[in-house]
Amino acid sequence: MTKLYDDFIMDYIRNARNFRVIQDASRTVHGANTFCGDEMTLYLRLEDERIEDIAFQCMSCGISMASASIMTEHVKGRPVSSTLNSIRAFIDLLHGNRISPAVAAETWIQAMLESLGDSRSRVGCATLAWTTLESALQSQQPHSA
Repeated sequence: MTKLYDDFIMDYIRNARNFRVIQDASRTVHGANTFCGDEMTLYLRLEDERIEDIAFQCMSCGISMASASIMTEHVKGRPVSSTLNSIRAFIDLLHGNRISPAVAAETWIQAMLESLGDSRSRVGCATLAWTTLESALQSQQPHSA
């Protein structure tokens, strides 16, 4: 099972989805994990309280990159309100809190948990994109970098 998850995460590192700049982004937000030095910029185009497009650029470890890649696929096209709920659920799960069994059973969540293993210090790497997106969605500013 670990090999399956390793392959899953490695695919998101080698073939990062949405690793690009959105030129007409309605929000651009920078996030950093000072513990390990990861840095990330998220680009969002919002329309009618929906994430029309999302992309990222980063200088980070593989866990941060894979998590950002997975996140962009997961939230693109979704309403802001349900995205904020997904962010909280993902962060809660990585911090050991209980969430819905249906959400916890999703392959990408299992793969992320497996990739972290016993290394709780990597939680900040896995949540960087998600907390950066949360900041972007809660911001009232059109651009913040």
